[in-house]
Amino acid sequence: MGIYWLFEGKTSNIPSSILLQMLGKSRVTKFVLQEIMSITIGDFVKKENLKVNPEIETTQSEAEMESAFKPGSAFGFNVILQLEKSDTDEDSKEQSDTSE
Repeated sequence: MGIYWLFEGKTSNIPSSILLQMLGKSRVTKFVLQEIMSITIGDFVKKENLKVNPEIETTQSEAEMESAFKPGSAFGFNVILQLEKSDTDEDSKEQSDTSE
């Protein structure tokens, strides 16, 4: 099994054993977790048409996620997303403030 690695604009298929030797298991695992989370959260936000603040928190620690991650197995995580206020939220707040 190889891992695709983006290097200077080119995608290479590097055998995972070599990549693990070069970078270390922890570093590779952290990179893979970041990619999984980034893609998954991005897809969810797009699908649900949400506007969120860029700061994203997980309910699990980095160490907990790293120990739970097993390549080839199901992996789950929980995040806390801060929704941005929409223009309609601001309009309804202004209307409720003026009606009091």
